[in-house]
Amino acid sequence: MRSAILLAGALLLASCGQREPQTPAAAPDTPFGTVAEVREYLDQIGPYVQEIGDLQASVEQALSSVQRQGDVRRGTGRNLSAAAEAVQPRMQQILDEFGQITPPALLAPFHRDTEKLVLLRLEAYRLLAEGWQAEEAGGDFEATYNRAETKLREANEAIRGLNNQMAQINGALEAVSPPAAEAAR
Repeated sequence: MRSAILLAGALLLASCGQREPQTPAAAPDTPFGTVAEVREYLDQIGPYVQEIGDLQASVEQALSSVQRQGDVRRGTGRNLSAAAEAVQPRMQQILDEFGQITPPALLAPFHRDTEKLVLLRLEAYRLLAEGWQAEEAGGDFEATYNRAETKLREANEAIRGLNNQMAQINGALEAVSPPAAEAAR
């Protein structure tokens, strides 16, 4: 009986030591996550990114435009404030909707940087409106406009950083799975 118990114990120990080696978790297809989750995320945010650019372009048009005979008109508090106030509600809505998107974990910094860009734009727009109100009332407005310019400059720097990050993300996707046109060849 004792030998049967020892034999059973030996078999148990032997079987425990002979498990299949566990395979490590599959590495992401890209440095940003799997191809599927990265593409899904980019599809979700694409329309927002495009609209953010379009809204800013409409504000930029108020900053300077060419009139007849080639005279350049610079943005005034009135036209910049009006342009900013026109896009501000939609920009806020984009921020709210964008915040509802859950990015893949490895793209969370990119997502936060995009939200930060929108917040910078919204703050600049608020300052433009505040500056115009002060200017119209005959008060001190230059400091407020200067702060708005600083926020717009910070937003433009953020765009450059986001564009670099997006280039890295797209490059990683292309390295793993070439664009459909190349794959079809």
